Amino acid sequence: MHLTSLFALTALTALASSSPTPVQHTARSCTIKLPSTYQQIEEATPAVAYPQGRQFLVSRTASPGNDVDTLVHFTGIPTGSYGCQLAVSFFPAFTISSTGASTQMNVYKLGNDISVDSTYADYFPSGGSGSPVNSTLFGTITLEGMGQKAVINSAVCTPDMSFLFEIANQGAGNVSFFDQGDNLTGIAGFYLNYDC
Repeated sequence: MHLTSLFALTALTALASSSPTPVQHTARSCTIKLPSTYQQIEEATPAVAYPQGRQFLVSRTASPGNDVDTLVHFTGIPTGSYGCQLAVSFFPAFTISSTGASTQMNVYKLGNDISVDSTYADYFPSGGSGSPVNSTLFGTITLEGMGQKAVINSAVCTPDMSFLFEIANQGAGNVSFFDQGDNLTGIAGFYLNYDC
């Protein structure tokens, strides 16, 4: 009987002391892609192609025919990438210029890429009413600056992705900032997150 009890106690001790080997989980890291370009398009000059750069500006005045929209373009997204999220981030001390009653913006995902000679007429051939051609409403956002971080929406990744931003409401409003990319204090502007 003592032998059976000793065997049972030994078996229980071995079972209790044997625990599964802990698995180390590595945190997934996302790839961040900054915009290749920003480009304004203006309703008042629909056939003019404005230079591409780092300035983001959208505005709408009380009088029709004066909308300014911004195209944001990302290039070089590797084939096979997944889970592209359009996001915005401003480091804590970053301020944006935002005036007027209407500063919420519609964001459209464009079905075609922008080029250096993109114009307002390319996206609104009949004038400024309605959605841009060859696009889908992707989301809305109100920029606040000063530490804001937000994901606008997610999409299937393609090697080039373009978006159009416009003031969402019919009232007057203006939103602008100079995209500083990713510097020592953090990202200041729009970016794509993917492969998370």
